[in-house]
Amino acid sequence: MSAEQIAADLGVEALLGSEGEGVWQPAADPFAAVCGADAVLVLTEWQQFRQLDWPALAAV
Repeated sequence: MSAEQIAADLGVEALLGSEGEGVWQPAADPFAAVCGADAVLVLTEWQQFRQLDWPALAAV
């Protein structure tokens, strides 16, 4: 899904380098998305998330 579509769906533009409630940032891949995160919460039925290497992502 494109960053433009996510922004349209959320009604909020991406804020690169920002943190806080209601802020989102695009990531190049799942490993970039979880790098440095304290927790990851995935709330979707999209099949591609079922196929991720969750043990490898948890190690990041």
